[in-house]
Amino acid sequence: MFLGRVFSFLVSAVVLALALASAAPAGAAVKSTDDTAAVFWQTVGQPTVAGTPTAGSTMTADPGSWVPTPDSLTYQWERPGPISGATSQTYTLPVDASPSDDAIYRVAVTAHKAGYPDYTANSRYFQVISFDGLLEAMDADATTTITGRFAPEAVTVGSALIDGFPTAGSSYVVLSTGRAGDALRTLPPGTGGAISTGLETAPQGVGGWDMSTITVSFDPPGASTCLALDYAFATEEKAGTYTKDVLTIESPTSQLSIADDHEHVIAPHNRAFDSHGQQLNADSQDLAPIPGNGIDRWSPKLTALIPLGAGSTDVVVSIQDIGDEAADSVVLLDNLRTIDDPVCGSAEEPQLKYVTLSTPIGYSGEAVVGAYLTVEPGVWGPAPVQLSYQWLRGSTPIPDATSVTYLVQAADVGYRLAAQVTGSKDGYVPLTRTGPPTETVVTGDPRITGTPVVDAVLTGDPGRFSPGGRLNYRWLRDGQPISGAVGATYRVGVADLGARISFRVTTVDATPVEKRTSAPTARVGLATFAVVPAPTVSGVRSVGGVLTAHTEGWSPEPGSVIYEWRRDGVAIPGAVSRRYTVVAADEGARIDVKTFGLRLGYVPGVSDSADGPPIAPAP
Repeated sequence: MFLGRVFSFLVSAVVLALALASAAPAGAAVKSTDDTAAVFWQTVGQPTVAGTPTAGSTMTADPGSWVPTPDSLTYQWERPGPISGATSQTYTLPVDASPSDDAIYRVAVTAHKAGYPDYTANSRYFQVISFDGLLEAMDADATTTITGRFAPEAVTVGSALIDGFPTAGSSYVVLSTGRAGDALRTLPPGTGGAISTGLETAPQGVGGWDMSTITVSFDPPGASTCLALDYAFATEEKAGTYTKDVLTIESPTSQLSIADDHEHVIAPHNRAFDSHGQQLNADSQDLAPIPGNGIDRWSPKLTALIPLGAGSTDVVVSIQDIGDEAADSVVLLDNLRTIDDPVCGSAEEPQLKYVTLSTPIGYSGEAVVGAYLTVEPGVWGPAPVQLSYQWLRGSTPIPDATSVTYLVQAADVGYRLAAQVTGSKDGYVPLTRTGPPTETVVTGDPRITGTPVVDAVLTGDPGRFSPGGRLNYRWLRDGQPISGAVGATYRVGVADLGARISFRVTTVDATPVEKRTSAPTARVGLATFAVVPAPTVSGVRSVGGVLTAHTEGWSPEPGSVIYEWRRDGVAIPGAVSRRYTVVAADEGARIDVKTFGLRLGYVPGVSDSADGPPIAPAP
């Protein structure tokens, strides 16, 4: 049967439906589901919960801002299902609650207003936490108290020796945006994901990302001027990105906000700085690996100095994600003590200003061996800003590649290059940004673009030769010259099926003559029709009638079309012409036609007509 000689190519597609979360985010407009009334909440509040979630403490719901103002709000505390009777704005946690319960809590706030649909928004989940052992680990005296907000896994007491910690006694506090205990594990530096992330009950910091905070309240003796706290910061975030996990140690109050670039935290009362006087984040210059720890970016041991005033002094330690929650950071805290230091004699607080970048970094040039790439650094401010450069091969700095231009080297082949640009200005926190990666670097040899199938056009790139000379081109089939194929492009033919095509370039004027050949393509394969039309059928659908198949709109046109008439889906022997005369055996059956478009060098294009109505008896 002729069908045994025909290739059929069948393609099927599956479409996946994505489920959307039903809860609207803060600031979203929420429409009534009643089609007769298009009523919107212009802004949906984002509920938050205030208080320290320890056993027996009272938590207070803040419903957030709603527009328009609701007529009333109702509350339902959940664990995670509704807690019976817990329907006021405050909720007192059970006195026997413990972090080991693994219970999670949140509040659901429902807004009510005449003419508007009721709408419920939920706070983040939180868990009961404990401060047991934390003050002792920091060597605090008996007058010190502690509060805070964090996921239970985000804080722990450590005793492992880590680069000078503990600085006093035998233990210290570990506070993290991920699982704090992971920071104590012995791992090779640079271990990916050294800190487990994604804490479900982490509080929300500025910018909306995870934050862990503790507050110590200290009643100082009268003779001391400074409260001192030893700390070390470490992060899994990389420098020069928009993700800048940050550590702040604030006193007497916390006044955090997110900067306009959404990459820095503004903290006017911050007392935690690296050795360059800069905020501690992923761009800090002090960060380096330490032996035996999987986090590869640690600060040295530092000391925060907090001026002491009359009465109790609060110190707020916050570590938070900025930009994402995929990589985490950690701070070690120890040896809370009072000292005399002239630094604390001034009431002046440091005010940080930041260099900014307002347009993206780009490049001119080609990622080809022997070519020059030049950084287009974007617009930095406030002007003037001094720029410095470091070229990267993958993520590794290239030695001595610190100019605005870079000559692509043979060692770069197979890598993508990028330029890291640092903007500096006196009195400002510098900013480091890494541009997008280039295309993968290729040699200066000729290369071919295009798909090696019949009728496709291949384009030859001659590569890089000494300037000024003429070049001759020659296309090769399995290493042998193809007659007449001497241009920059080549249309693949049927004769090329199964062969590999390459592109050879020869210098004409240079001495000595240079001859280079591209890598060969994959073996040339069959092409596929761009358009395979479904056939249609005309004629009388009754016994004795004549049916005619029509098939127009092919791309490209087939050399011939073969027809297969079918009765109820089964091929009718011998019915292989464009026309078919209906016979008595067809009465009551459905007749359709299948077409096979044939063209030399192509996979056959196969299509079916739609089923027509059943064949009627002869008139």
